[in-house]
This record gives sequence, C-alpha cells and structure tokens, in this order.
Amino acid sequence: MPVISFATSKGGAGKTTSAIILGTELAEATGVIIIDADPAKRLTRWSMLAPLPDNLRVVASGGERTIQDEIATAQKQATFVLIDLEGSASRLTSFAIAESDLVIIPSGEEQQDADAAVD
Repeated sequence: MPVISFATSKGGAGKTTSAIILGTELAEATGVIIIDADPAKRLTRWSMLAPLPDNLRVVASGGERTIQDEIATAQKQATFVLIDLEGSASRLTSFAIAESDLVIIPSGEEQQDADAAVD
C-alpha cells in the first residue's frame, strides 16, 4: 500500500493541513491511516475534535524507534498510509522518508519556504 510522507525542515509550512485534506478526501473511497509523527501531536489533537470519517484512522507515533514498524503495520490495515512529520530534519524523518513511496513537501510562496523545500 502506498506510503506518503509530508516533510519539510520548516515548521508551519502546511504539512499537517495537507495530510488532513488528502487523508479525508481519500477516506471517502478507501481506508486511510495517518501516522502523526510530529512530537507536537497537532494532528492527533485535531482527530479528537469530532468523529472521523469511517475509513480514516489517526495513529500517534512512538518515535524514531517504532516508526518503521508503525508504517509496516498500517500498510497491512489500510490502502493509504500518510505520515505527518515534524518540521525539522531528524532520524525519525529520515526513517519515514526511507519507507515512503512519495514525499510531499508543502511550500508557501515565500523564498524561505522554497529554500527549505530544496534542503
């Protein structure tokens, strides 16, 4: 099953929002698990605000020691696995990207966002 990560070394670039939008849209037709691998856990908090679509689950990651196992488990349970990563370069980010089929790097129109995407 496809694994899609949302990554950039810049915080506030729209990773969580992008993961939520893509996840909820995909969940209209198929099973989706979003792994919240950002230590701030904003996506996990969002998931508790209201009931999620039936085909969407949010899983809080245990960190760099467990992310690869979490991805493998999610791949067995859903058609799509999305990963919301923290806004910094880290081992957890590297591990998740290594397991991903696609990495989406959200970027605003500012030069700083473009520079962060290149990094």
